[in-house]
Formats: sequence, C-alpha cells, structure tokens
Amino acid sequence: MEKPVPEAHLFPPSSEHGEGYILANRPGLRRLLETIQLALASGVSQTVVYAGDGEGYDLYVALVEEGLSSDSPPYEEGPRKEGVLPYARVCHELARRGLSAPVLHGGTPTSPAGRTC
Repeated sequence: MEKPVPEAHLFPPSSEHGEGYILANRPGLRRLLETIQLALASGVSQTVVYAGDGEGYDLYVALVEEGLSSDSPPYEEGPRKEGVLPYARVCHELARRGLSAPVLHGGTPTSPAGRTC
C-alpha cells in the first residue's frame, strides 16, 4: 500500500482582519510540524509539500526574533506585483546559513521570471 504524500494548502488572509487557513492531510500536518520544529531549533528550515493536484512545492520557514512589523502583509498587492518577495528576511536567513534562496514566480535563477530574492 502506498504511503500518502504530505499535502498542504496554505492560504494567507486576503484582507486586513481576514482569516488565514492551513488545509492538510495527516502527513502534511506532520511535515509542517517537523519543519516548524526545525526552524525553532536552527532558525530556518525547508521542506517539500504537495498541493491537492500532486504538484510539489518548496516551503521555507524562518524564525524572525524581532517580529514581522517591517514586512509587507500577504494581502498587500504592491510588493508581489513588483516581483518582490513579501518576506525578504527569509532570504536573508537562508543566505546567512549558507542555503540557497527560493526562486520567485516559478522560473529559474537565470530566467526573467525566476529572480531570486
């Protein structure tokens, strides 16, 4: 019998005071929990989870001790429209630990759509 893949859908709030959601199967929730625990211990972690259609995606988790007040909230359109990663400190934390930064907009590091943060 095949093991179920860790599926997770992460939905940020679409407006101020809106709700955010995490929908996941049991392996997906376990994978999220392990990734968060690793970020708490080491400052940053990365894993792969899958959307319901089977498409895998990298998920990065970074511990930011000083808070998120200087970052753009996920419901603000400006930074995303301009191709700027809303949480640029994730990139900083990854680089600080010698890890590669995620590629934006599903491209590659050399393609116009694939700028890293």
